[in-house]
Amino acid sequence: MNDVEIVPLAADEWQDLKRLRIAALTESPDSFSPTAESARAHDDAYWRRGAQRAATAEGFKLFIVRRDGEGLGLASAQRDENGVGHIGAMWVDPVLRGRGVGARLFDTV
Repeated sequence: MNDVEIVPLAADEWQDLKRLRIAALTESPDSFSPTAESARAHDDAYWRRGAQRAATAEGFKLFIVRRDGEGLGLASAQRDENGVGHIGAMWVDPVLRGRGVGARLFDTV
């Protein structure tokens, strides 16, 4: 899928973070520990802080899958104190599944 890009979340992209996180929790509720309901309860300031932290934290990255500018997936990556990487919150919108996007996201993260 050449029309798909995987990019780090920028600090001002909090609306993408909010929308994608709620979409992931809604579409795949058994895959994540928080609920979509609890995510919806957060105010916009919460999502702004989250995007800012994700974009600037050392040893942590949040990546967004985009097609034609629209966010359609996300995954986070973090290194622990031993330098071991951990992947979290990985989700790809069903419209892109079965096309290798998840594998590309995993490899990027």
